Amino acid sequence: MKTISIVTPVFNAEKFIAETIESVISQKGNFSIEYIIVDGASTDSTARICEQYIDIVNKDFRYKNVKIKLMSESDKGMYDALSKGLCIVTGDIVAYLNASDFYLPNAFSVVEKIFSSRKDVYWLTGINSFANSSGHIVTNFLPYKYHRSWVRKYVYGGQLMHIQQESTFWRAGLLEDIDYFKLANMNMAGDFYLWHSFSLRYSLEIVHAQLGCFRQHEEHKSSN
Repeated sequence: MKTISIVTPVFNAEKFIAETIESVISQKGNFSIEYIIVDGASTDSTARICEQYIDIVNKDFRYKNVKIKLMSESDKGMYDALSKGLCIVTGDIVAYLNASDFYLPNAFSVVEKIFSSRKDVYWLTGINSFANSSGHIVTNFLPYKYHRSWVRKYVYGGQLMHIQQESTFWRAGLLEDIDYFKLANMNMAGDFYLWHSFSLRYSLEIVHAQLGCFRQHEEHKSSN
């Protein structure tokens, strides 16, 4: 049975973190879940909410295949936190989810089946989905194609629509090429660095399924 590792970097996200966590731990299928939450010493109730979910997962048999680890300490920003989490993942399949975004039902089962049946797929992404601040999906569309050479030139997110991070998963082996020190010291768009690294070796597979959803709200760092 494969393990899917998810990393969530978070700071002062008490408004949305519960929904984000629930979207991870509620996934059902033939896999186990390793969920690493890296909190940058939040000053609101974020850490307490995370601890409550750890307690629920540890006591409820329905979550027997789910393990949550919470790291809470000061950091240099989102990608420093992400770097800390990616350094310690142990799963076969990896992704990261920001603290206001969420996965769609059955996303992990789709991902697991594709990686198990398609040995030629090393990273994949799904339908781009966007929600409003209340979590209602307001728009989605299927990407046409991601050219490896264009990924390396940062065309996606510039001239063309970005690769949606919330819907992107990859085999753990791709992390062997990541410079975690470089990632940790980025201020914005660290996902561009990950995609660039992955595209040096493999093409991005597009899946005809809704996997993750980006929540549009004023506090979201990506709005910058």
